[in-house]
Amino acid sequence: MLRGLLDHVAARDVILADALLATGWIIEGALARGGDVVMAQHGCRITDFTRGERLGKHDHMVEWPRPPRPATMSVAQYQSYPECIRMRGVEVNGRILVTTLLDPKAVSGKALDALYAMRWNIEVDFRTIKRRCKWMCCAANQRR
Repeated sequence: MLRGLLDHVAARDVILADALLATGWIIEGALARGGDVVMAQHGCRITDFTRGERLGKHDHMVEWPRPPRPATMSVAQYQSYPECIRMRGVEVNGRILVTTLLDPKAVSGKALDALYAMRWNIEVDFRTIKRRCKWMCCAANQRR
């Protein structure tokens, strides 16, 4: 669903997402439109803070290589993606966040953590909206 929404990302928008969406395809889609991402690191990806450009304690910049081409993607489309994406990895409060907001002076690890924490509030709001809509639909059906 997020891929379909990427066309609506504008310059300076920030996508907050969980670890399952921390893919090169989603990230590059946001970057291509001038947006950025803040996501939890996917558990399959190993973060080694001794590698890459050190920006601070448990804060570094690395290059993520382009993943293998999925069978559903044409060769031309695959080649349109860059060979690597510069990503920042930050560990805060026991959680590793990855982001395209690369400047630690402009956006601290603490600020990234606060921003990412807002994602949970959004999830709770979505759950409330879904329940409210379900309740309204059920109530409307009972009146029929």
